[in-house]
Amino acid sequence: MDRITLAPFILGLLKRIQNQRAMLTITLPGSDKNYNSAVLEINEEQAYLVIDELSPESGHPLLLDIKELRARTRVEGARISFSTTLIDAGRESGIAYYNLALPTEIDYLQQRASYRVKTAIAQPIPITLLHAEGQTIKGELQDLSIGGLSIRIAHKQLPATLKTTDTLRCCFRLTQDEEVTCTLEIRSIHSKDNNTPVRLGCRFINLPAPQQKIIQRYIIALEREQIKKMPKGR
Repeated sequence: MDRITLAPFILGLLKRIQNQRAMLTITLPGSDKNYNSAVLEINEEQAYLVIDELSPESGHPLLLDIKELRARTRVEGARISFSTTLIDAGRESGIAYYNLALPTEIDYLQQRASYRVKTAIAQPIPITLLHAEGQTIKGELQDLSIGGLSIRIAHKQLPATLKTTDTLRCCFRLTQDEEVTCTLEIRSIHSKDNNTPVRLGCRFINLPAPQQKIIQRYIIALEREQIKKMPKGR
């Protein structure tokens, strides 16, 4: 499980919960009941989010009294949970809503070990792999995390002997001035047929600290850009 503490990542996950209208399961300290709600609004400037009235309604007076909650949900196969506190509550058209403090951390669990962001399809990042047999494999970066990445390559580029657990040297450039050179271990190979690209899931092996910083800076910048493009308001 990842514990996300960087504000751009937290906002990005909350926006995804909102945009996909994912149901929140709410628990309150001292209560063994589950309540349902949904994210209505996220206000980055004033650092709060708005959620819908708890269902069943018996949770409403409890939340007003306790002023704390734990929320959990699933988005794109990932389990997301966070704790937060109640700022205030109101009503609109007879339905309650709650203004909550933006969480300072989010627990994020999915099959892969690290939180990943997808790279821009409109601006593909070329990536070069060197197979043990000396064959050069050209592809495009599909998503990236501090722990690994996935690569999209043409089926004809796939070496017949390539298999999971193979290690390859890799090189790609995230910005004009920053190049990442590293070693990857192949963790998965997904191929539908000979006419569609192959997806390689990979993890970094002993990635040096300077290379980690380059990747971390890029991920934060990319997440901020994705947040800017998300629709605002309820």
